[in-house]
Amino acid sequence: MPFVKLMSAMNYRSVLSVIASTVVVAVGCESSNEYVPPPPPKVTVAHPEQRQVQEYFRTVGQTRAAQTVELRSRVSGYLDAIKFVDGQLVEKGQLLFVIDKEPYEAAVQSAEAALAKAEASLDLAKRQLARTEPLVKRELDEDIADRDSAIADVQAAEAALRDAKLNLGYTEVTAPFAGRIGRHQVDLGNLVQPATTLLATIESVTPMHAYYTVSEDDLLRFMKIKEAGDMQTAREVEVDMSIGNEEDYAFHGRFDFGQFGVDPGTGTAECRAAFENEQEKLQPGLFVHLRIPVGEPRPRLVIPENAIGTNQRGDYLLVVNDENEVVFRPVELGESLENERVVLSGVEAGDKVIVEGLQRARPGSKVVPEEKGAAEATTQEDSSAGDDAKAAEPADTDDESDEGEPTPAAE
Repeated sequence: MPFVKLMSAMNYRSVLSVIASTVVVAVGCESSNEYVPPPPPKVTVAHPEQRQVQEYFRTVGQTRAAQTVELRSRVSGYLDAIKFVDGQLVEKGQLLFVIDKEPYEAAVQSAEAALAKAEASLDLAKRQLARTEPLVKRELDEDIADRDSAIADVQAAEAALRDAKLNLGYTEVTAPFAGRIGRHQVDLGNLVQPATTLLATIESVTPMHAYYTVSEDDLLRFMKIKEAGDMQTAREVEVDMSIGNEEDYAFHGRFDFGQFGVDPGTGTAECRAAFENEQEKLQPGLFVHLRIPVGEPRPRLVIPENAIGTNQRGDYLLVVNDENEVVFRPVELGESLENERVVLSGVEAGDKVIVEGLQRARPGSKVVPEEKGAAEATTQEDSSAGDDAKAAEPADTDDESDEGEPTPAAE
């Protein structure tokens, strides 16, 4: 019985001790459940950089050959020969097609015979006139008329001969300029009709033209810049061009032509640039991207591309004010540079623009701003310190786990 009483007393004390501990813990937990706001997030900021920036007018266009001709015959006849390979380069004056010459050669011979006959008649009229001159006036007038008629016959025969020779020459179709010829449209033996039958098409290779349009608003803006003396004359404007999906403007040419006035139907003016194409890297019909400088380089504010946000209202930047609060700034963007963008309005040179940590920043909330250069230096220092700490840690070996046991070498 004394033992039982002793155990009951001990259990009672244990229960009291547990109850007291629970009360203390409950009181302690109640005091630690108070809400503590998280610290403001860290963001990296940078000041817009001011530098000289060249503004460009960017548009799309399409290439066309500087010269294009559809070859058609000037005389009728059967196609007798084709003197080229489809798609080859041809030189100016190169023989391309030959139409049956026999009818035209016969026409030349007939014209030559007619001319010889007319010349003989003229010679006879002249001799008759020479014999008649001493005679009466009436006979003299008749002989003079016969001579003049013979002269006219000779001139008509000469004209007919020239025409016959021209038609004979037209049986050979030559290239009017150097370029690349397409496929022949008529096969040998087919009848060719003058001015209607298309034989082939030739397009010049160099220079290559690129046509594009300028809107009325842009045209007026360019005119104001030119009046202010900040733009080169039209013929001096350089034009850069890229083809396909290439981002590099590898082709360089010059402004070549601008339409006088605006098309009332489209509200645009057609313009043209010319590019040398000796290597034949350009072909007609390509859709191209064009970049044309507008005026001289000007001082502009430049920010990193990743600092720009976009929503339904447009482009914006998040700026940190003097009280470390995030401010929403709508901006107007300009020229796109490599990983950077020109800002035309919305920020000042001294503003602190958030460039990293945009997802942690909310307009009106507090942040801890760090300058971009300082943040990078801190990151490098932390990385260096971590590397040093890792280097200072002792390497784990099997000897530690077997402490007190001699190694084979010690044995």
